[in-house]
Amino acid sequence: MVRISDQEANLLGHTYTRLVQEKVIEGVKHVKNGSKDFEIYYLKEIVKDSNVKKIRFQLINEYNLSDEMVNKLMFVIKFSEDNHNLIKGCKNFISLYNKGNAPANDEALNYWQDFIVNNTYFGSLLKPLLDISTQFKSKVESDSQLLEDLFSNDSINLDLNDTSLILEY
Repeated sequence: MVRISDQEANLLGHTYTRLVQEKVIEGVKHVKNGSKDFEIYYLKEIVKDSNVKKIRFQLINEYNLSDEMVNKLMFVIKFSEDNHNLIKGCKNFISLYNKGNAPANDEALNYWQDFIVNNTYFGSLLKPLLDISTQFKSKVESDSQLLEDLFSNDSINLDLNDTSLILEY
């Protein structure tokens, strides 16, 4: 098991954010093949055997990460990909809550959503909204159950054709 301190996690997060900013976001304008050349910086692509050597070289030489820190970053990415597809869960979370696109297969999102909300910056921004949504759903379920119990009780008979309770003006 790889141990990563909070300081190391911050460094890795910051470095990956810089990598994406410089190689992907800014790179689209300046890369010969446009978006095709920056696909190797996607998390699912970084750990592919064909990309590891190039990415490792860049992280050490352009971003001043130590070999040990690069190993830790690669471990976290690979672990996240292999462990109930955390990477896909994060991608689905951002797609749903940033772009409004519901994933076709939400298994990874359902598995990881609470973790993402409680342990990521973007998740923490949405936590108050998701808490309200959860409270609302709980209230609706509670009220639905109450109505179901009320109308399933044999002692209450409602005759919808009975107009005796309607007041005339």
